[in-house]
Amino acid sequence: MSRASGLAINLHKSRVVFSRATPEAVAEDITAILVVDRCARHELYLGVPTAVGRSRHQCFTYIMDRVWERIRDGGGRGGLRWKSWRSLCESKAAGGHGWRPPAHGSIKINFDGAVRSGPPMVGAGVIARDSSGGCLDWRSEVWCHMDNPLVSEALAARLAIEMAVTNGWTSVVVEGDCATVIHHLATLTVPFSLDRPIIRDALALARSIPTIEFVFARRSCNRVAHAIASASFLGPRSLPDSVLDLIQMDLANE
Repeated sequence: MSRASGLAINLHKSRVVFSRATPEAVAEDITAILVVDRCARHELYLGVPTAVGRSRHQCFTYIMDRVWERIRDGGGRGGLRWKSWRSLCESKAAGGHGWRPPAHGSIKINFDGAVRSGPPMVGAGVIARDSSGGCLDWRSEVWCHMDNPLVSEALAARLAIEMAVTNGWTSVVVEGDCATVIHHLATLTVPFSLDRPIIRDALALARSIPTIEFVFARRSCNRVAHAIASASFLGPRSLPDSVLDLIQMDLANE
């Protein structure tokens, strides 16, 4: 075979396949002569599974049509919104993403949780800002012998609501980047999971606030709370310079 093709054949990686019309005795003789393994069928042909067949274009056109249909209209859900990286990094006034201040007279509290593996502990970071973006209050706290990310987010959310109750704020927006916790708080549902008692306590505290709203935000909108949560394991008594810089960046990008 090498002489006919002009190529060196690696017999250790080669397999031989016979059609159904080939007598078994002939197949065994050829296999013994070639000294290669025998397999029932090819798994791949030209890099494509044999189940695809000869017409790859015909097989994959259906998938392409479904993908483009999803991109265009999203099955009635508004479709996908494409954004370039440059537009995402622009200021919010120019259409970019980032933290937005609350309406006048309202307080926005961002929360986030953090987890440290050894020794296991979780931390929470919370910051409250007014409509001008100024920091009204912040808190961080650590709980030992825990390592569940969802529990850390639930504890951070409860800490945010406790802050609002302690300060006597009557119009509050609680914002976080954990969709699960935000969903439970916004829909007043208590989950059957490790964070069940924490969510129940948070909802009980929220009833004492006249106007409270729970909003999901991307990580880019929640980076200050994330930084406070990450620094909570160090036990800061004041906001680290890195957090102050992030607050100023949020103000500059409004």
